[in-house]
Amino acid sequence: MPKSGASEREQVIDILASSFETNPSTLWVVGPGPERARRIRHLMDYAYRCGEAQGRIWCAPPEEGLAAAIVTLPRRPAALLGALSRNLFFIGKVTGLGRLGAVLRRERYIRRQHPATDFAYLWFIGVRPEHQSRGHGRRLLHSVLAWARERSLPLYLETSVARNLAFYRAAGLEIYHQWDSELCGFPLWFLRSPA
Repeated sequence: MPKSGASEREQVIDILASSFETNPSTLWVVGPGPERARRIRHLMDYAYRCGEAQGRIWCAPPEEGLAAAIVTLPRRPAALLGALSRNLFFIGKVTGLGRLGAVLRRERYIRRQHPATDFAYLWFIGVRPEHQSRGHGRRLLHSVLAWARERSLPLYLETSVARNLAFYRAAGLEIYHQWDSELCGFPLWFLRSPA
């Protein structure tokens, strides 16, 4: 998988942290409190590490860094020590032990909705807030979809933001499940590229 430099890493983390700072799902994972913004950055750092180890990372356009995406390949094996290190980082910097049980219950539910066969998982895609609604996200999503198609992988994702549904549907993704979670207190829509 492609590796990127530290400057791109920071750029991707900045883009995603700023574009997910009001996302209900992200806010639920990191929990409340004065350290919330820092924990969101740590969540994006964790996702970056996972994408770097077991997926693909986009920063587009590369020279401007306006949009970013992280895709993982969940059915591909990961190096045990690397995965352990990433998961300890997630617990220590993002959820803490107190929130871990609820986050793991949600993740188990999400994983049960995924196929047993190989697929690509669009974990995060975002555009810097001041550059949204200018086509950057649409172009990036089409690049991600093309990458997945080249590998004969269906693309799966979830969103907790109802207004994002039109964006994903316009790219050809379909809703295949909705979870009105009492655990989280908001709905999650599950989408996938057509088989």
